[in-house]
Amino acid sequence: MSKTYKSVKIEKGYGGWGGPIVVTPSGKRNKIVSITGGRIHPVAQYIAELTNAEAVDGFNNPVPFEETACAIVDCGGTLRLGLFPKNKIPTVNVNAIEPSGPLAEYCTPELYVSAVKKENVSLTDMVQKVSDDAGDNVVTNDKKASTPEKSYGKFDGVLNIIEKIGRLAGYIVSVFYQSARESVNMMIKNVIPFMVFLALMNGIITKSGVGNTIAVLLKPLTGSVGGLIIFALIIGFPFLSPLLGPGAVIQSILGVFIGTSISQGIVPVNMALPALFAISVVDACDFIPVAASLGEADPDTARIAVPAMLFSRFITAPIAVLIGYVFSIGLF
Repeated sequence: MSKTYKSVKIEKGYGGWGGPIVVTPSGKRNKIVSITGGRIHPVAQYIAELTNAEAVDGFNNPVPFEETACAIVDCGGTLRLGLFPKNKIPTVNVNAIEPSGPLAEYCTPELYVSAVKKENVSLTDMVQKVSDDAGDNVVTNDKKASTPEKSYGKFDGVLNIIEKIGRLAGYIVSVFYQSARESVNMMIKNVIPFMVFLALMNGIITKSGVGNTIAVLLKPLTGSVGGLIIFALIIGFPFLSPLLGPGAVIQSILGVFIGTSISQGIVPVNMALPALFAISVVDACDFIPVAASLGEADPDTARIAVPAMLFSRFITAPIAVLIGYVFSIGLF
């Protein structure tokens, strides 16, 4: 007697991470284990139906690793997240959670995928036939091997409601938890280092006296509207602006210079807003090709869009400075 198993490809859902992963049950690894707080999750049941494997409630009926073809979890980022990937078992998280926790290093894109729903699961062309005579690939279909869900009779309806409420609450908590973690990661990796860099530059410029020297040199350009227009045109040259744009580092340094000059009275305070518009001319000029690619623009469109955008920024630079000057009237 033989049994045919099919393979499924599981891709990440909206806001998810990892994948796609391919799950192919075999003679011994023929169980789709659902560890979602009790009862079999619909995603686990769906994967089992497509692959012809057996869905098991791993919360109430623990399954050995060597019999697990795929694990379905609803983890919010704790130890459970990496337990199965550590044992080379494909893991599907129904929550939109990135690898985290003490075993996060084992959650590779080949073994872990998150935010999975039924529509993210699809059949592949791979089919595996397993015979009962295949040694350790024996498929046991007797009653002892099956692990049906527990039935609580008249309380099933109440338990279903409690289960749905619990899953909804867990989903909401995991979303907030993941959002908080991503916010903290962004602050640590991007915002705080940039703030430290600007504070360092400000300290060097202020204490070394370099700022005063540069401020005096820049005064003809930053002390009047005409000078700021010339300054904006210089840094807005189409061949120069893409070189000055990356990371907004140059703009930040110029902002520190001009801000220091304003605080020391070298540059009039009413030039602050026009100066901001002047140094912002090069913002995102290096990002135009990437934006065209993200917008799935044709190669010809991208080829024309880049110089067109650069020249438009160059042309609108003096207009932006004038607008800033007009709106700064009466502010100071």
